[in-house]
Amino acid sequence: MSAFLKKYSMLLFAGLVMCLFVYAFVAYYAGGALGIFLSLLVGLFYLGMMVTFYLRERALLVMLERAEEDLPLFIETHEIDAVPKGFFGARYLELLRELKATDDRVNEKLRGDLAFIEDYVTLWLHEIKTPIAAVSLILDNHPTPEATRIKRELARMSDYADQALYYARAKNPNVDYLLRKMTLLETVNALLRERAESLLDAGARITREGLDVTVYSDPKWLHFILKQILDNAVQYAEGAPAIDFVALEEGDHVLLSVRDHGIGIPAEDLPRVFERGYTGKRGREFSRATGMGLYLVRELATKLGLEIAVESTVGDGSTFTLKIPKKPMF
Repeated sequence: MSAFLKKYSMLLFAGLVMCLFVYAFVAYYAGGALGIFLSLLVGLFYLGMMVTFYLRERALLVMLERAEEDLPLFIETHEIDAVPKGFFGARYLELLRELKATDDRVNEKLRGDLAFIEDYVTLWLHEIKTPIAAVSLILDNHPTPEATRIKRELARMSDYADQALYYARAKNPNVDYLLRKMTLLETVNALLRERAESLLDAGARITREGLDVTVYSDPKWLHFILKQILDNAVQYAEGAPAIDFVALEEGDHVLLSVRDHGIGIPAEDLPRVFERGYTGKRGREFSRATGMGLYLVRELATKLGLEIAVESTVGDGSTFTLKIPKKPMF
């Protein structure tokens, strides 16, 4: 209170002078009683104004003192340069800058911690694939029905590790990818060799058309994208999967389509198939659905500068189409 009175001492002095002036002026012309009455009115006016100023700015200071309870929201909803006038204006700006500096320090520490966790998880995902591959080789030397089943589960583990690894890459703007000249036939054949065992077990029929064309992309990333689409085609097939890989040239791009003849995607689910974690009606019928595969497909395609679209009819299957450049984009 004392600091407030000191700050507004000039205003208080002006109010006192005004009261004396009114009293003297009115008393001289109309008598002392009216002068006293009018000077009291002026004094009450100044007093009310001072009380209003004090209560308003005191409420502001209390709000600032409580801001630490919800610092991020406070920083987000208050402009640092919007300094109110009055005694508490300087203090307001000082506290707001302190809060902003604290928020920046906390966020910087969190970013550092998250970067460490991401680096560790990425390293772990790389390393875990080595023992998975080693166990798979051991099982190859001891062929039994049980070993075959274990190998299938190991393959699933490896796929989930790949998904997590590519998820980290998709979210990291500093991850490098290599765009180079490649042929779609080479990429598709490599994918079919990798998935040969599961395709044979499912009795899949694969057709390839027009794939002997050159495009510019990252072979590993494109391989992963096509693997997610192929796995979905096998998983959601009715009976033996029938999958067609078709490439058509269109100007400076190649349209690579992967068509299956499976159960299809309901129309209400189509707009959301690339959303993270969305499984849709069909996905909920399959316990293995995570809603991450197609999300990663879109994220990686966007990173590579590719366009992706999907068309589907329930009972007739789905077609995923990638638009891939035939020459460097930069």
